[in-house]
Amino acid sequence: TEGKLRQQLASLIQFTAPGAPTVFYGDEVGVTGDDDPDDRRTFPWADKGGSPDLALFNHYQTLNMLRSTNNVLTGGDFKILLADDATGVVAYGRKTNNQAAVIIINRSASTQAGAIPVAGYLPNGITLNKAYAVGTGSASSVAVLDGAVNGSLGAMSAVIFISGNVDLQPTAAPSLSLANEG
Repeated sequence: TEGKLRQQLASLIQFTAPGAPTVFYGDEVGVTGDDDPDDRRTFPWADKGGSPDLALFNHYQTLNMLRSTNNVLTGGDFKILLADDATGVVAYGRKTNNQAAVIIINRSASTQAGAIPVAGYLPNGITLNKAYAVGTGSASSVAVLDGAVNGSLGAMSAVIFISGNVDLQPTAAPSLSLANEG
C-alpha cells in the first residue's frame, strides 16, 4: 500500500541520515493505531495468531544490517547534493576517508532521471554499488563522471549506493618554509 511505501522511504532516510534511528514499537511489522486511546495496538505475534508484516520486518532488518556494517552510514559526513522541489528528488552523500555513500529519494509520482552533482565531494572514477533500494528503477551501480552520477529512479522510490574501500583522504595543505631569512 502507499502508506507502507511511504513508511519504507521515511525509514530509509532515518537509517542513512546522521543520528540514531528510532523505531516506535510495532512499526517494523506494520502495527497501526489512531488517535488516543488507540495510539498503538497489540503486537501481532505470529505464535499467538497475529499476522506481522514480514516484508516490512525484513526491510527494517536490512536497513539495520547496512547501517551496522557500513561505517559511512554512521560516521560519515553529511552533504545535501540535490534538493529539487519541482521533480521531488532529494540526494545526499555520506563520506569517510575510505568510503562513500549516495542516497537518492524520488518522492514524486513519476520516474525521474538526471544528474546528481558531486563535483568537489567525490572524485571522478569512483563507482558506487546499489546496497539497497525501495521501489523501482535504479541501476545496480553508478560511477562519478564529469563531477556527477547519472541515472533514473522510479516513482516513490529510493536507493542507497555505497562504494567499496577507496582513498577519499583529502590532500594535505601545502607547507611553506622560508630559508635564509634576513
